[in-house]
Amino acid sequence: MKDPAIGIILMDINSGHGMEAAKIILKQKDIPLIFVSSNTNKEIVTKTEGITSYGYVVKSSTITVLDASIKMALKLFYANQKLKESEENFMKAFQFSPTPMAIHDFSNRNVFMDCNNAFESIVGYTKA
Repeated sequence: MKDPAIGIILMDINSGHGMEAAKIILKQKDIPLIFVSSNTNKEIVTKTEGITSYGYVVKSSTITVLDASIKMALKLFYANQKLKESEENFMKAFQFSPTPMAIHDFSNRNVFMDCNNAFESIVGYTKA
């Protein structure tokens, strides 16, 4: 699914297989998706949280609530996009830096989480 014209999806979970359809869509496209439902059952709402973190709007909500939910979902989506880009840029700089670097997790029994090629060449060990 590569339609740049689609900026957000409002998914009715009461339309048969709404949650399954949402999972399929989100596997194919990184896009904000808000569930819309008349169901306020805690179990259903909790299941939707595992699929998308962009929102759940009850159908009886006002247009103001729907509008605010859409705006918040878009802000969260764009913030997540910027974070992903920042992480990708960091990893590129980390991996290709001529300076030996390693990521070390002191809270997890002194485990090295990752290292770059320059670090491997100095210590003589590989990531594996």
